[in-house]
Amino acid sequence: MNEGAHADVIEADVVIIGGGPAGCSAALALKGSGKKVLLVDKAVFPREKTCGDSIPAHALIGLENVSPGIYDSFLQKVQSVSFRSSALVFPNGSQIVFNWTLPGYIAERRIFDGFLLDRVIVTTDAQVITGLKVVDYQRVTDRQYVAISRGWKAWTHTSNLFSIIPGFSPAIFGCSR
Repeated sequence: MNEGAHADVIEADVVIIGGGPAGCSAALALKGSGKKVLLVDKAVFPREKTCGDSIPAHALIGLENVSPGIYDSFLQKVQSVSFRSSALVFPNGSQIVFNWTLPGYIAERRIFDGFLLDRVIVTTDAQVITGLKVVDYQRVTDRQYVAISRGWKAWTHTSNLFSIIPGFSPAIFGCSR
């Protein structure tokens, strides 16, 4: 951070870094906890992701456990193709076929991530900031963590409970006692 740079401070009980499925699941799970939640992602949504577009039913069932109604909402709002089997195909042509009891879904990752982030925004009190990349963190006292990030502005996030979700390295998880 530049010496003369102005830093805004946002106090939160939980800071979630990454607005993908893991980060959104954490924010959804914290709904009604009484914790002030801040979710930060470096991308502006909708964003493109190179990772898989396959969503197994058990992932949606897990989301349903933290956000009732999300499975049906997914089926209504996200254009997808369902499947009940998949295969690993090897260079020599041999393959292993997996038959699934529950359907899985193929949906564009940017659309699925956008759906989840919208669910966080609409159904929780979490503060969501996108377009802000977290590049560093510091432990200031026994009970506070400060994440220092640079984007359009320098931001400081102060928290008693600090979660770094996949999307930030090195991974750290700390909590107040």
